[in-house]
Amino acid sequence: MTNKTNSKNSYHKGNLRESLITEAALMIQEQGITAVTLRELGRRLEVSRTAPYRHFEDKTDLLCSVAEHGFRVFQDTLATERLSEGVRPISRFQNMGRAYICFALENTSYYRLMFRESMVVDHQTQSLKEAGDAAFNELRLILKQCQDDGAVVKEDLDLQAMFVWSTMHGYCSLVLDKYHDEDKKLSAMTEHIITKVTRGVVV
Repeated sequence: MTNKTNSKNSYHKGNLRESLITEAALMIQEQGITAVTLRELGRRLEVSRTAPYRHFEDKTDLLCSVAEHGFRVFQDTLATERLSEGVRPISRFQNMGRAYICFALENTSYYRLMFRESMVVDHQTQSLKEAGDAAFNELRLILKQCQDDGAVVKEDLDLQAMFVWSTMHGYCSLVLDKYHDEDKKLSAMTEHIITKVTRGVVV
């Protein structure tokens, strides 16, 4: 998700806000959330100390914007699988599950920020909530397609989606917390989870 090239190389006047979000995401991936400060971001982008404060009130405001960006990328990742042409809805549903897990494992610090960082969870902005809801809605949409196709049981869509989301999130959280970190078994476990989740919603 993040580009290893220092953002200052692509910084241009007029897009400082976007550059700050990109650089913060890079810092989170490299050093963790605690390393991120508006002053350090300004130093890395070679702008004045006060420049970042023209776009963000404080670190919490910045992190909420970074999490919002993460949810937008997450939504795009899920939507790509949902909109795959020539693939049965149930297979798209399973591919979406694999994409969910892949996103979490490839963007571990980002994923924790989006779902578990208290500064973000406890201070959600309206736009952040909307971004999270949009990502969740991708799951609702694919399940609706599967219901209409007769591949999964027709039941309350929100409850069905929450069952799937909770299972996937729980599995990813366990892996990220190193409760299951044997690489040779990770692929097999992922497929096991996908199979079990599918069985939980099929007719």
